[in-house]
Amino acid sequence: MANDLDRFVETPCLNCGEMLVGNYCAHCGQPVTDVDQSVGNMLGDFVRHGFSLDARVWRTFRLLLLKPGFLTLEYAVGHRARYFSPARLYLILSVVFFTALSLSGNAIRFNNENSDNSDRSGIVIFDDGSPADSLQVEEESEESEAGDDGSPPDSLHADAGDSTAGFWQSLLPSDDELERLADNPDAFKSGFASKVPKAMFPLLPAFALLLHVSYWRRHLPFLLHLVFALHLHAFYYFVQTCCVGLGATDVGALEIGVLLLNLVIPVYFFVALRRVYGGRVITTLLRLMFISVIYWALVGVVIAVVLFLQLKGF
Repeated sequence: MANDLDRFVETPCLNCGEMLVGNYCAHCGQPVTDVDQSVGNMLGDFVRHGFSLDARVWRTFRLLLLKPGFLTLEYAVGHRARYFSPARLYLILSVVFFTALSLSGNAIRFNNENSDNSDRSGIVIFDDGSPADSLQVEEESEESEAGDDGSPPDSLHADAGDSTAGFWQSLLPSDDELERLADNPDAFKSGFASKVPKAMFPLLPAFALLLHVSYWRRHLPFLLHLVFALHLHAFYYFVQTCCVGLGATDVGALEIGVLLLNLVIPVYFFVALRRVYGGRVITTLLRLMFISVIYWALVGVVIAVVLFLQLKGF
């Protein structure tokens, strides 16, 4: 009996035109199927692919949550087709988190319900109705007076002081910017929430670089550190999405749950480091603290820059 594949020999792929050998095109990967397949076959393919995708999603998320660092090891040894790719996993969970954060209204809190002298947005209002520059730093300056002999003040010193004060003053929001913020705080929050994911993405290589520095004696490929960073950040965004969901319920008792969820993150980080990189407990803790302190300092700088640019440009 002839092999079923014989009818595909010397037959071009219907998608790319390359010659077919086997059940799949070696060039584009499209499965070999008849053009006039039945509706039943099409529905069967849909069900098979759907359940295969669901199984892969469930397997990836289950291992991400329950076995810290395991997905990174699987990627390192070449077991990749059975799981979601690290980049796709990070992208999906980060988009879900920032979308939930934006919808919840907790991206930035401007409301100040305990203040009687504030408007709906939390911007302090003077008695004459003009917004106060609450972010402006009050500087005490003494007037330069001429001496008894009528000699002029030190003009060079005064110019240097005015130049320095002018630079820092330029970094502060103007009255017009504060008025726009008071008139439309939702636009500011939505704009900020849309810029943060883009600003956070370049921090992934920075995190991987910190891992590379911490384990430089292992001579591991940088890609392994980057995959570890993607998996760790994906877990972080999943936990923070849960925290946003709990915070949106306005149930005071759930604040303890939010605190406990955030305490899980460093524990997860420690277990993942031990599983992927090995090492003693003390040295792993020291590396964890080294990476965390520098990384969160970088995150703070990035958030401050995004806030500044959003306030100046929105």
